[in-house]
Amino acid sequence: GASWLVMAGAGLPGLIKGLLLSSILLPFMLVMTVKDFSKGEMCRDRSTGIALASFPVLLLVAALLTQPNSWFQMRYYVPALAAMLLASGHWIVNVQRWKSNAIILGLSMLPGLIVFGARRAQATADVAALDVSPAVWLEENAAEDASVAAADIGAVKWLTDLYVLDLDGLVTPERLPSDATAGWEWIQERADYLLAFPEQYSDLLKDGVGSLEFLEGFGTPKSIICGEDSVAIWAIH
Repeated sequence: GASWLVMAGAGLPGLIKGLLLSSILLPFMLVMTVKDFSKGEMCRDRSTGIALASFPVLLLVAALLTQPNSWFQMRYYVPALAAMLLASGHWIVNVQRWKSNAIILGLSMLPGLIVFGARRAQATADVAALDVSPAVWLEENAAEDASVAAADIGAVKWLTDLYVLDLDGLVTPERLPSDATAGWEWIQERADYLLAFPEQYSDLLKDGVGSLEFLEGFGTPKSIICGEDSVAIWAIH
């Protein structure tokens, strides 16, 4: 987990910007919630308060350390944001002028809703270029009994009958390339194709370079949600 922090110094500011954009007041509310809960205020006893205060903080740390890549995408932080909002809401209703505070907190979320809503609309170009097009190519060119190791399996599984190895979802340690795992060897034994983002999976490509044949590349003019504006398919030999 901590290795992602070392790898992605450029990605962390984007995460901080996204978290603040979600609600610029939410971090402040979380700090106040943790402070008051830790003192045993607004709950039965101090131990209960500490447990309540720890929950959103632990979810935030867990998301930071367990995200599957070093691109700090906001989707991995939705549970932590939800816990922060619930904890902050509990704090708001126990302070003076809670109704006006709740309104102010709600209004502070509008810019984030507008920005992220617009991004999701623009992301249809990403989906078409980086998810659907590669899946269509595999459906038209791969053998029916072939298997593909994919970084983003959604469209591949919907649009093809191929057996898919998930590289960026419900993974086990041996599927990922690193000094401590089987990484590439595990994938090479089980897959006929590799579908991945070249930059995000550069270590994996480096490990398997002698066994990979580039087949097709796909790009999008402006990447909104994928962290990278291209994806490629390789044959594994």
